Amino acid sequence: MTQRTRISITIHAALAIIFATGTGFRGAAMNGEEIFDESEERHGLTSEIAIIKMVVLDNQGNVDTREVLRAFHTGKDGSDYSLLRFRSPEPVKGVALLSVLKKGSEDLQYLYMPALGNIRQISGSSKKGYFMGTDFAYEDLHPEDTSRYKYSRALDDAVDGVDCYLVTARPIDKEIENESRYTKRQLWISKDDLRILRIDFYHTENQLLKTLRSTEFRSVSEGGIAERPIRMEMTHHANKTSSMFVVTKGIYDAELTEAFFSVESLKDWPADSEKDIFGALQ
Repeated sequence: MTQRTRISITIHAALAIIFATGTGFRGAAMNGEEIFDESEERHGLTSEIAIIKMVVLDNQGNVDTREVLRAFHTGKDGSDYSLLRFRSPEPVKGVALLSVLKKGSEDLQYLYMPALGNIRQISGSSKKGYFMGTDFAYEDLHPEDTSRYKYSRALDDAVDGVDCYLVTARPIDKEIENESRYTKRQLWISKDDLRILRIDFYHTENQLLKTLRSTEFRSVSEGGIAERPIRMEMTHHANKTSSMFVVTKGIYDAELTEAFFSVESLKDWPADSEKDIFGALQ
């Protein structure tokens, strides 16, 4: 399996890369790794940028609404870059999370907090922590490093009456498992159009911690092959909380460069060359 990304809100990259039927897909004959790899070959866009409405619901029924810019880019060398940046409300405006996955090197993740004026690297077991009071851990928001996981196909199942392939993703060794909050993830992939409809996150082998559901898909590429979910909701079963991302505007195959995702740009934002992109998203 090649080392590529599956999102991106990947949010464990499964949040955005969608599977689709077509020439070359071998269906029942494919194992979990091949199904996963096929999705990346067919549906990875070079770059995308979107405005997202983030809604966080606590266990008392209180609702917190925020606006977030999300951007993703694959460089010419195959490196993956992911950025989340809060646009509102004022108390969190400017907070940014940059995630970088370079071939043959350590996964990098940086958090910028304007109120403190510093950039902190998120590494190792720190990625288990939850991001800005949401139900998404830092590791959920990092591009998927496929070299760190093994993907196996389980017995087929269904989600809301839709027949699905079921793929289980596990860390390849104990060291990686210790850095993660999850012992495994299970992905439900619809058989008719091969979209990721649900992901279950397990804290232990049999303890279900969270569930992510993706709905309201739309085509984002010429020819209608690649699709993205408009609504993604993470439910934390233990905490009885939930966090939802709703895409309000987006540009796909946008003109982005690695400079857009530099650590320096977390503080110095936006650069003049990026203003046209922002204008299109207003």
